[in-house]
Amino acid sequence: TLTAVKNTIMSHLDFAAKQNNSIVTDLMKSIKSGSISKFDVQLALTFSRLPRYQTQMFECLRKAFCLPFAKATRANNSRWLAGVLSNETRTDPTVHVINLVQEVSSGSDSIVPLVQFSFAVLDHFAGLS
Repeated sequence: TLTAVKNTIMSHLDFAAKQNNSIVTDLMKSIKSGSISKFDVQLALTFSRLPRYQTQMFECLRKAFCLPFAKATRANNSRWLAGVLSNETRTDPTVHVINLVQEVSSGSDSIVPLVQFSFAVLDHFAGLS
């Protein structure tokens, strides 16, 4: 089924990332560019299980996740900025994270990086207050 195919692809990409870091670098560039999909989020969480990429992936995802909230705050404080940002067609990564949470099965090993990422985001917002 589709879930089995996704898991197989993730497994192969995880193995490839262990051999060559260009896949991880390309994914981080893609996430930083603002075009992020649910597959990108899931792949980043998969790569975050590798110790050498964990910090980089969480930081990259955290920035992509927090950007819409920062933009919304700026837009609420500025009438001019609200008009500019409302016309922007950037994908909101929070939707992808929420979709992933709904799809993750309770026994899945993808829960661990998702929980770690959630704590990283909570730490970020706790540091702002």
